[in-house]
Amino acid sequence: MNREKLMQYLVLRKEIDDLSEKIKKAKDTTVTDIVKASNPEFPYQEIHKEIQGLSYSKHKKKLYKVLKSRLIKAKKAKVEIEEYISSIDDSYVRYIFEKRYIDGYSWQKISRELGSPHESYARKIHDRYLNLK
Repeated sequence: MNREKLMQYLVLRKEIDDLSEKIKKAKDTTVTDIVKASNPEFPYQEIHKEIQGLSYSKHKKKLYKVLKSRLIKAKKAKVEIEEYISSIDDSYVRYIFEKRYIDGYSWQKISRELGSPHESYARKIHDRYLNLK
């Protein structure tokens, strides 16, 4: 796992939320129309009835499939990153990775939480771990 892939985690979370909303909108589009009808009994007067239904064209089906496949890919990538971070044996290093990539903390904030006044403390531990792998 490289740094670029790990950095995508926060964006993947936002992309998953965005794609879920787009899928919901593409799926649940209700349309309304007014049609002419007549009374079922004599006198057969013309009346206007409002009908509602789902708009589901070929374009919407294709859009739904594309959005769904993108959502699946994004979820797989997110889970892959989470599994990688969870597989780190050293809890100290795992904490740094979680705070940096999952929670989006800065190096300075992570270093302060670990008790170091130096910003590069957490980054150096992180870089050492990535260079070993």
